Amino acid sequence: DAINGDPATIEVFNLDGQVVYRNSHVSNETSFWDGNNRVGQPVASGMYLVKISWHQFMTTRVVAVVR
Repeated sequence: DAINGDPATIEVFNLDGQVVYRNSHVSNETSFWDGNNRVGQPVASGMYLVKISWHQFMTTRVVAVVR
């Protein structure tokens, strides 16, 4: 599980600001994203913003998907 047993929330956005993936049950034992959108289809190559939230902590990272 995540820090102190509380899962984190991960949101992945495309550069247009649209949510392509969301998972509110990310723990230390799970991967945070497999490169698929919310309906299970692979996302296109490109840059994505990953927002990580846990309690009052929030950070954003940029990831690149290359297919």
